[in-house]
This record gives sequence, C-alpha cells and structure tokens, in this order.
Amino acid sequence: MGRKSAAEKTIESLEDHEDGSSWIVCYDFRVNTNLKRFYENRGKIISELGGSMVQYSVFLGPARASNAVHDLASQYGADVIKFRLEAELEKRM
Repeated sequence: MGRKSAAEKTIESLEDHEDGSSWIVCYDFRVNTNLKRFYENRGKIISELGGSMVQYSVFLGPARASNAVHDLASQYGADVIKFRLEAELEKRM
C-alpha cells in the first residue's frame, strides 16, 4: 500500500460527529506556492464527505467535511475561518 494522501490522513483524524448544521469555510493563501496537491486533496474530501465550493476559496458543507477542509487548508499554510450557519441557504437562480 502506498502513502496516504493528506486528505485521507485528515479524514481519518476527524471525529465522526455531525450536528446537522451546514458550515462555511473561508481560506486565503497569502503566499503563492504550488497548491495543486491541496486542490486534489480538497476534491477527495468533497467527493467522500460531501459539500461544495461556493467560490474559489469558500466551501459550504456538513460539519465533518468542513472540519476536514479547514484542517487541510491550515496544513497548507492558509489563513482559515469557519462559520456555522443558523439557517439553510437557498439556491436562487
């Protein structure tokens, strides 16, 4: 078996707790570095735990996925903040 990705390690380290709320995670990379692996790992988290990208650096999803994205972005050196939504957002189109 090969090495585990940062996404796999992050997911395994999380508690299996869902509070039924949606969360928003915003992050900003102040240093321009090669973030290809970050985006690959973020995609793995989204496909395994759910959620979606609202903007380029804004994630919306359940508690466990939001914790994973928060932890992953922190590992890659981003400034990160997380918000719990009190009401569900409506998608308007």
